Amino acid sequence: MRKSLAAFMFVVALLLVGAACSAGKTSHAPAQPFVAVSLAAGMSGVGDGPSTPTGDHLRCRSGRHYAQDLTLRNRSGIPVTLTGGVLDWPSALVVQRVAVQVRLAPPPPNGDAVITGLRNWSRSAATPVTIPPGRSAWVQSNFLLRNCGLLMPHGRLITNRAVTLTFTANGGQGNQRLSVPSARIILTR
Repeated sequence: MRKSLAAFMFVVALLLVGAACSAGKTSHAPAQPFVAVSLAAGMSGVGDGPSTPTGDHLRCRSGRHYAQDLTLRNRSGIPVTLTGGVLDWPSALVVQRVAVQVRLAPPPPNGDAVITGLRNWSRSAATPVTIPPGRSAWVQSNFLLRNCGLLMPHGRLITNRAVTLTFTANGGQGNQRLSVPSARIILTR
C-alpha cells in the first residue's frame, strides 16, 4: 500500500512540476490589439453619393474597382504581426474583395500634414507586417463591383460591415473582428 501511495504521489509531483514549468512558457496573442483610427477611400465617380459616418454611397457599375484604406493603431504593449483580413459579405455576387494589403504606417506627422496609406488598386495578397506597440498599420481592401443588374432598381445593398483581422503575437495566433460603420459600402443601381 505504501509503495503504491508513494508512486502515486511521485506521479502527482511530476505533473505539478511539469505544469509549473509550462506555465511560464504559455504564449497568447492579445485579444483586441487594434483600434480603428481613420479611413480613406478611393475616388468617387459620377452618380456617387457622399461618404458619411454610416458608409460610402456608391453607384454600382460592373467592372468598377474601389479601394478603402483603414488605419489601425496597435494599442497593445507588444509587437503584433498582421497577416491579413477577411471581410464579411452579404452578397459576393455583386461586391468581391479581391485583395487585402497591409503596410506599416509612418509615425504621425507633426502639424496639419495628412498622410494616407491608400495605394493603387491591386489583386496582390497581403504580406505579413509587424506593427510595433503604439504604431499604426494601413489595411487596404480592394473591391471589384460586378453583376450590378442583380440590384433592385430603387434598392440598395450594404456590404463591408466588418473585417476580421488575422495576426500573430507572443507566439500565438489571433483574430479580431472590427466593425467600422463609415467603411460600409452602400450600393445603388
